[in-house]
Amino acid sequence: MTVPTISTSMVGRDDDLAELHRAFDRVVGGEPTAVLIEGEAGIGKTRLLREFQHETAVRADIHVGRCLDLGAARSAYGPLTSILRSIGGLERQAWYRIIENDIAVAVARGEWSEALDAVLAMTRDAGFVLLHAYRLLLESGWIVAEVRASGQPVDEAVAAIREHWAELPETVRDDGWSVMLDALLAPSAAVLRQAVERADGYDVPAIMRGVTRLELARALVADGERAEAHVLLVDAAAVAAEIGHVPLQQVVAAFARASGLIAGARGSESELTARERQVVELVAEGLSNKQIGEKLFISAKTASVHVSAILRKLGVSTRTEAAMVAARR
Repeated sequence: MTVPTISTSMVGRDDDLAELHRAFDRVVGGEPTAVLIEGEAGIGKTRLLREFQHETAVRADIHVGRCLDLGAARSAYGPLTSILRSIGGLERQAWYRIIENDIAVAVARGEWSEALDAVLAMTRDAGFVLLHAYRLLLESGWIVAEVRASGQPVDEAVAAIREHWAELPETVRDDGWSVMLDALLAPSAAVLRQAVERADGYDVPAIMRGVTRLELARALVADGERAEAHVLLVDAAAVAAEIGHVPLQQVVAAFARASGLIAGARGSESELTARERQVVELVAEGLSNKQIGEKLFISAKTASVHVSAILRKLGVSTRTEAAMVAARR
């Protein structure tokens, strides 16, 4: 079969089209590949994709979504969501990936009510399949906790999540996961202590180790047990840094700032140099010395020297505590 020639409207885009074909060949060869096509409106992005779709029609079923404004965040999830929505009706599991993406984007922006709305939309869907969503239901407990912490009502969401969780087969509804979810939906120091223990167990999403500690710290602060809450909050921050979960790091830091649990450090951030302030901000993002060096165009050893100076000046002993002190600004 003769491959269609490039139309005259594609003059000047031969290299772009060739790059798409090279990416396609890598995918066919078993190498997952992503290509971001960007540019001002009207330069021919959609036309380029349509031409590529036409030329590969015999070899693959190519789905083309719409152009999206990535905005300041330049989220790579946007195009993925568009593509998944176009095929969601064909493959039900793709629909859950869309929901996961909607929730992840909202959480990344700190829009907890929006994230909870996405959870509720999932539970209301007529085609809801529990086996596909049990992890989402568990992690929605954290979303409920954050919305509650902001002072907004969560009763409807709690009831919906409980209802669907109860419908899970017992073979799927792990006891440990149930303890964690119950503690997040109806928190108290006693049940959250059990949740922390279960979160440290086997086959548990790593984020739950940080989330349960954060929630127990909140409960203990409310009960006046600030010393234990401080230890838990430091542990939660360490977990968030270890797994590189920026939204959890931000929430932990915000609670540390609001509660004043890290008050009493001997030093202050005002003692830091401009370079040390840059370094401590990257420490707060969970970056290693090597990664900090790459960001600031310095060696890992120099980054390590800066970190040591920061710990000394702030009167703290760990990177996590330094990040929490910095968050108090």
